[in-house]
Amino acid sequence: MLQKEIWHQFIMEKFYASNPHLKLSTDVTSMVIDGKIVHIPQAGAGAGGEKNRTQFPAGVVTRGDTEVTYSLDAYTSNPVRIPNIDQYELSYDKKNSVLGDTRGEMTEFIGSDILYKWASGLPATSTIRTSGADIDATVAGATGTRKALIRADLKKAFVKLANDTKGQIIGGNLVALVPVTMLGELVDPDKATYLTDEERRSGIVAKLEGFSIIPMTTRIIADASGAIKPVGSLASADDNDVVVCYDPSKVEHALGSLDMFSREKDPQFYADLFSFEQRYGGRRRRQDNIGVINIIQKS
Repeated sequence: MLQKEIWHQFIMEKFYASNPHLKLSTDVTSMVIDGKIVHIPQAGAGAGGEKNRTQFPAGVVTRGDTEVTYSLDAYTSNPVRIPNIDQYELSYDKKNSVLGDTRGEMTEFIGSDILYKWASGLPATSTIRTSGADIDATVAGATGTRKALIRADLKKAFVKLANDTKGQIIGGNLVALVPVTMLGELVDPDKATYLTDEERRSGIVAKLEGFSIIPMTTRIIADASGAIKPVGSLASADDNDVVVCYDPSKVEHALGSLDMFSREKDPQFYADLFSFEQRYGGRRRRQDNIGVINIIQKS
């Protein structure tokens, strides 16, 4: 019998290693209730005060506290059938192989979908277009040429974030998630800022224009208008890669409950059946969307 605890350790072992952007964001897992709901109390405005008060009695103020509440999404794997005969005749442990494949698929999908939540629905003022030399389209299935990502584009994103937050951002703590296919024109290893071992373990390959650069195989794409496409959307010839630039304090993620479903030695399927459900969620933390900038390829 496959234990839930074993699966949890198995799927989480490489979860954050495959999705470094989740680790480089605000973790609100401690605010999850019953493994399904995020509940974050929000303090209202303070009571204030007055110098040399002359009016009595003083007015009584009630602080207007609010709360942020949202449901975690349920990410489920497709049920997998492991024929009984395979468990005896194959030279490897098929259960472990299937678990490994399922872990990889779920990890990639969840990571991409949380990134979609952070980056989708931003106003046009939070979008920058690439401005480098012409290169071949980098999204699979896309055609034509796109402008390459260059340091000037990152600098523009940094200035935008600095202006939006009234200078409250800290250069070097910002993150730029760059699809691996866009790194070539941007990162010169010989000119990259020195990195610590901890930064390298976090997936950072360079520090440029105030951003920690992280190459991403997990990615999101935008259509010709700049709208971020939901994860799993069909590819189009005019699709574009997206670099998501953000302040880690302005985006969040939350890990919820994990459920495993299994039926061993099923008499109808002559096999073991497995499937999994992982609750996970994330969002931009500010209602005004401050703290996230998309750099989208320009045709």
